[in-house]
Amino acid sequence: METGDIIMISYNFFSLAMMLSILFPVAGLVVIILLTFMEREVNILEIENKKVSLERELHQSKFLQLNQQIQPHFLFNTLNAITSLGRLGRLEDSVKSLEKLSLFLRYNYLEKDPLVPFIKELQHTENYLSIQRIRFGEKLKVVFQIEPQARETLLPPYTLQTLVENSFKHGLDRKTGEKFLSISLKREGNWVDRKSVV
Repeated sequence: METGDIIMISYNFFSLAMMLSILFPVAGLVVIILLTFMEREVNILEIENKKVSLERELHQSKFLQLNQQIQPHFLFNTLNAITSLGRLGRLEDSVKSLEKLSLFLRYNYLEKDPLVPFIKELQHTENYLSIQRIRFGEKLKVVFQIEPQARETLLPPYTLQTLVENSFKHGLDRKTGEKFLSISLKREGNWVDRKSVV
């Protein structure tokens, strides 16, 4: 090997080493900038996720708070009806009515999942209807048409009771004579049930 070849190899090696020594810091700087940017994006996404989660919890809390409020008018009417039963000597009916009112109030203060089985909502609504029967007696007729396979269908808490309460508030309370209420549930299309949530 001649001296010129050694100088040539050394020169090529030196050029490559110089190039790499310039490129590595630049590449490192680019990687650091990218990592910083990605970390910032991840932090922003985490903050957004927390914000959405907190907003969801706030909405759920407001929803539960609204649903736990009892209409004073309804409560006073119920207590007056129970008192009247006592005065009329119908103590057994009065005690049953207080039991239904107690069950109705208890359900309002139980902690619930975002979706509950329809059957639980129906039981809560039946307690509500028992209280309404105290007020209206034989005038109130309620018919249930519930498909057996729909009983475990999941829905937001208070959905059924709110619909039934609104039917009294905006219709049946104002109607004279017989009051007829029909509650029906059947499955059509895609429904959310326990199996699809678990």
